[in-house]
Amino acid sequence: TLKARAAEQLQNILEEDFPEDLKTEARHALEALERLSRLPNLQNFESVTLLRLTGKAQEQRQARVQEQAEYEALFERYEVLRGMLLSGTEAESAFTPETPLADRSRKLEEIIAKMEAELVHRQEQSYIAACVDEVMAEMGYDLIGSRDVKKRSGKHFMNELYRFGEGTAVNVTYSPEGQIAMEVGGLAHEDRIPDEEETDLLTGEMEHFCGEFAVFEQKMKERGVIVGNRVSLLPPSPAYASIINVDDYARQDNRPVTELRARSRRKRRRKTAQGKAEHM
Repeated sequence: TLKARAAEQLQNILEEDFPEDLKTEARHALEALERLSRLPNLQNFESVTLLRLTGKAQEQRQARVQEQAEYEALFERYEVLRGMLLSGTEAESAFTPETPLADRSRKLEEIIAKMEAELVHRQEQSYIAACVDEVMAEMGYDLIGSRDVKKRSGKHFMNELYRFGEGTAVNVTYSPEGQIAMEVGGLAHEDRIPDEEETDLLTGEMEHFCGEFAVFEQKMKERGVIVGNRVSLLPPSPAYASIINVDDYARQDNRPVTELRARSRRKRRRKTAQGKAEHM
């Protein structure tokens, strides 16, 4: 009968996962339906009240289908980003199956935004590192080796070591925040501090590199990288003189590395000067 069909449709609304306000309307309509018995009243109820409520229910079903499709598209995007980053926040741990779909989508959008920002940051870092490699090679500084360093704080740094002078190198440090530090140090196959003569020599090498830094800056600018506050160069000072243990780095090739020996270098310089004086 008409009354039974209407009651069945209202009961379906009450049993489905609809907003509480819609269920309340359906409950009130069902109570009103039970009081109707005359056919004209039932027909009027069907064409007005029942039609309005079933229309709302259908809109809710369509919205739910659309919401599910949008969530699945977001999750696919998340999976692609996680693959590109080879890591990422586990979205599954950010919510439970009981979490409303709309809340899951909002949380997933937040996670995706962070992952996309991290991807852009990594791509920028990769491009800058490639530019540094190119510029240093153009300036005649060969890459000796590189290493990854993880601090106790959990921060991850990358170091690249470039030949500079005889027994010296430029150490480039990339921080996770995108900052780059460059310093000149002496080379050795051990961990030690420079002696007084080596410190004087390294201070002079620092001054030499500072003079060439303007060339480095210009070449980076030509590649679209504005050095600005991104790259910091330690000023020439005996306080910054250091010895770099080349054995801590993964070597780029098997070429021998000349160690810093201030005394032997100065001795050779004196012999050269004496030789020149004898021929004058």
